[in-house]
Amino acid sequence: MILLRIFLFLFGLSLAGYTFISAARTFVLPRSASVKLTSLVFHAVRKLFNMAMKALPTYEQRDSLMAIYAPLSLLLMVPTWLFISTVGFACMFWAMG
Repeated sequence: MILLRIFLFLFGLSLAGYTFISAARTFVLPRSASVKLTSLVFHAVRKLFNMAMKALPTYEQRDSLMAIYAPLSLLLMVPTWLFISTVGFACMFWAMG
């Protein structure tokens, strides 16, 4: 049982740390930094936008839809980080007993 608690604490710590690093690299660094979590969210949102773009007949309509792609993806990063950090801290709290 103690090994499970140690594993969960380290797992939660790594989740919380990865979330902090992901947020810092995405919003703070002035240069481009590749973060897997950010790429995953952006690609998922892009797939949804591609499906929606198929229904739009003109370039202007597609362009107006794609204008909100990046801001919406960045806004969706916040709840993603909150969820992952909550899971990480929950693992750490459970491991502490």
